[in-house]
Amino acid sequence: MIKDDLPRDDYREKKLQRLEEIKNERKEAGVGQLIFEKEMFNQLQAMTNAGVWTFDTQAMTFHVSGGIYEVYGLPQDQAVKYEDFLFNYVVPEDTWVVEKIRQDVMSNKQQVTCDFRIIRQRDRKIRWVQSSVFPILDDDGNIIAMTGVTMDTTDHKNKEFEKSLEELNSMGEIQSIRASLETTPPDHHAESC
Repeated sequence: MIKDDLPRDDYREKKLQRLEEIKNERKEAGVGQLIFEKEMFNQLQAMTNAGVWTFDTQAMTFHVSGGIYEVYGLPQDQAVKYEDFLFNYVVPEDTWVVEKIRQDVMSNKQQVTCDFRIIRQRDRKIRWVQSSVFPILDDDGNIIAMTGVTMDTTDHKNKEFEKSLEELNSMGEIQSIRASLETTPPDHHAESC
């Protein structure tokens, strides 16, 4: 009977070892997957000039991704406080927009998207950003936090501005041609065939 138990114990031991190996492989794969997902997330933020954040409405504190540090030109180890954000990072003329967004999300409990200007801290340049803000509700429907995506849209805004200028210039040229045609005596107009 003892001889029969040895193969069984040996078999059980091998099965336990194999299960442990599988568990370790899955753990390594999970870690690998997490690393992959984090890297993909970081790449996405870099490619879109965007970052994500969460704002705790009770503590009035931010938790931000690396992309936010890049968009705002902040050192990676700097804590982001609401007062600094509102009074140091946002262009003073646009602070009312940011505060209105916060109030709108708090009262309507719906997503809000808006554009405003910031002062990028690393070089003090004015940049345009677009921020989409979403409320996070508790089980009773109270807002406990807001989360959002903020994207640097300066290059896009500059292209839109240049396009508008080109359109205005071409409209100005058309108006000057009309004006010159209206002031030119009729006998000087080209005759049609």
